[in-house]
Amino acid sequence: ESLQATVVGDPDYAGELPQLKGALAEAKVVASLYGTKLLSGKQATEQNLRKNIGRGKGILHLATHGVFDADDPLDSAIILSKGRLTAASILEHPLATQMVVLSACETGLGEVADGDDLLGLSRSLYLGGTRSVLASLWPVQDKGTKLFMEIFHQQLRSDGDIGNAWLTARDGVKAKGYSAAVYAAFTISGASELH
Repeated sequence: ESLQATVVGDPDYAGELPQLKGALAEAKVVASLYGTKLLSGKQATEQNLRKNIGRGKGILHLATHGVFDADDPLDSAIILSKGRLTAASILEHPLATQMVVLSACETGLGEVADGDDLLGLSRSLYLGGTRSVLASLWPVQDKGTKLFMEIFHQQLRSDGDIGNAWLTARDGVKAKGYSAAVYAAFTISGASELH
């Protein structure tokens, strides 16, 4: 059975944040790989996102702004059109996806609390049933991110092996001459395969 995805790219930030042309280009490529409708601009709302996921999708790819709140990690959020998808709301109303790709600035940063418990977006996703999270640890330039994501998703679609898809993307980006600042930014945590 082929992998199904929900893809969000460059929501309408209503002038509050800069629009992300690179994120839109990246999301268009990812959506076309999975043959799915892209949620972008005014369509990229939490309501439409949840409706698109429905009873479950293999992958949720989010190419948008992300904010990390060190004082209140549950207030960390993915920025969508008409609002924020916070770690707290993900905990309360989980997203039925096996894997989430957070292709946004600062998404992977969580505050390390007692017992090395990583708080923030990733933790809320795991508690809600997501098995794997791919996130960036620091902002990466558009072309490198787009290339990484394109190779990653092409490989993931072919074999469902997340670790192998990450290695293939890393090697592909490296081979094109990008520095470690690009390919080392993306980390995977959780399960290594989609089922």
